[in-house]
Amino acid sequence: MAPASLSKHFANDVGPISCVGLGRASPGPTRNAWLQPQGRLGYSLETTIRDMTPKQNGYRDYLDGLKTVMDQLPIDNALRAAEILFRAYQSDHTVFLFGNGGSAALASHMAADLGKCTHFPGPEWIAPVKRLKALSVTDNMPLLTAWANDTSYDKVFAAQIENFVQKDDVAFAISGSGNSPNVIRALELARRKEAITIGLMGCGGGKMSELVDCAILVPCYNMQQVEDCHVIVSHMVFLDLKKRIESEAKARLHPETVCAGADSEP
Repeated sequence: MAPASLSKHFANDVGPISCVGLGRASPGPTRNAWLQPQGRLGYSLETTIRDMTPKQNGYRDYLDGLKTVMDQLPIDNALRAAEILFRAYQSDHTVFLFGNGGSAALASHMAADLGKCTHFPGPEWIAPVKRLKALSVTDNMPLLTAWANDTSYDKVFAAQIENFVQKDDVAFAISGSGNSPNVIRALELARRKEAITIGLMGCGGGKMSELVDCAILVPCYNMQQVEDCHVIVSHMVFLDLKKRIESEAKARLHPETVCAGADSEP
């Protein structure tokens, strides 16, 4: 379909469209056809939404269940994880994060939060302060696939961190089931190297429970809600760590403000 025909086709269906790369905008109806009462789809969006009850669409049930799980999250263990990360920061150790699927995405997300967002955005005076060394070993696809192809997928994380992990580094494992073989292998290696191990888990914890020094277990067997809570916990830990780093740096760089604040307290 030619560009002009393409823009006309979509304009008739969904209203005005900006033709990115075509250098012009195509005119269209002022209201999307599928939103009009009894439009070409035979129903209106307004009527459909009005007819959807929480029981029918399941959204409210999901949120209610998630709230119940959130109220039971192991906050004390999350606080302990933040303390472990802060000690690693203070002693210039490295945090290695890993997981599969959604947990792999969260490992990458956490590495960005821990290594970058603890400082940026933030006050200008913290910019030159040292940052936590955080590395997600889920991100190097050539290396990950090389290990998987030449050895086995069970070794893709352990083989990567073996080159770097040292005593008192932190291995931060994420697994909804707690039984992912490659995560288990990486934790076993970390323990042999005398690293500190943290596990973010669900579904009872699985085999990971026996391999971590700090277990953050989401008390739920619904994988989607487990993953939701994993993101929430990761953000709580990150924000706690950020506050600790800022407080320590402020006390060192601007002790007068800390003293002034202490003097003003009742």
